[in-house]
Amino acid sequence: MVTMWIWLSPAPAAAGPPSTDDVVDPRVAKHRLVYENLLAARVAPAGLVDRFQIGYRRQLVQKPTPLWLDSQVSAKVDTSITPAYSAVGGNLEIQPLTVFRVGARYQWISYFGTFGNVMSYPSPLRDYDRDRRQARVDAGENYVTSGHVVDLSALLQAKAGPMIVRNELVWRYFALDLQPGDRVYYEQYLDVLVPNRGSALLLDTDVLAEIGRRWLVGARYSMVAPLYRDRHFEEGETVQNPNGPISRLGPAALFRVFERPGARFDAPSLVVITQWHLRHRYRVGPSATTHPAVPTVIGGFLFEGTLWRR
Repeated sequence: MVTMWIWLSPAPAAAGPPSTDDVVDPRVAKHRLVYENLLAARVAPAGLVDRFQIGYRRQLVQKPTPLWLDSQVSAKVDTSITPAYSAVGGNLEIQPLTVFRVGARYQWISYFGTFGNVMSYPSPLRDYDRDRRQARVDAGENYVTSGHVVDLSALLQAKAGPMIVRNELVWRYFALDLQPGDRVYYEQYLDVLVPNRGSALLLDTDVLAEIGRRWLVGARYSMVAPLYRDRHFEEGETVQNPNGPISRLGPAALFRVFERPGARFDAPSLVVITQWHLRHRYRVGPSATTHPAVPTVIGGFLFEGTLWRR
């Protein structure tokens, strides 16, 4: 199984009158204790995760207008649990305007040794297709381990009429305790060999249309580029990257059941993303072991809330 998280940002809500139970509109209260939860599943490859965040959020500009509605600084505890591993850490975000955000995230991750994790290799050139991974699982070559993952991210988003464009770039660093001689490992969320004590770039681009107040419909493009260095190859090997960048494209839709700004249970939403691979070592081309017509499908249920505000 594999962790998965989704964030299809809805359009900023239109400005409304102040709340009847607070002088300040609850959407722009200066101090808030907030939480977010995402339960998601994926097929091809399979995965299941629950991600929960809770922490303090400080509004920078108390104006309930689209440009300032999400101007904030937040610090949250960030946890994830899957059948394959658990992770705990922290997440810091700075968003001076609704259209721009930067963030840093740290997680300590512990693999249980289940569902083929962790599967490590001495080089990015080794074959890691589905059948070979399963053969190694059957031979008991996956193992229990732990380590660290660090993200640095930048988000740009904009809305014009009903159209929303969102672009998020993430630099991710991996550091696990691998068995001696191994320099890379199969990361199921990214579906690629990632460099241990190395990094990868992740990109998600959404183009969406707001339909009424509940629907967002459009498309998502995703890219993963592992950044191998010379030290990740065995002696005498040609330094090359046969595994990336990986890219996928397909339709995405989000349905928001209701919105109650400032409530303890707010914005429950259902999301579905279906993507076909444009480039992947084992999904497109002569080495494909999964037919290119088979998509990766993600479904999720997310909600959030405000536990305290002032």
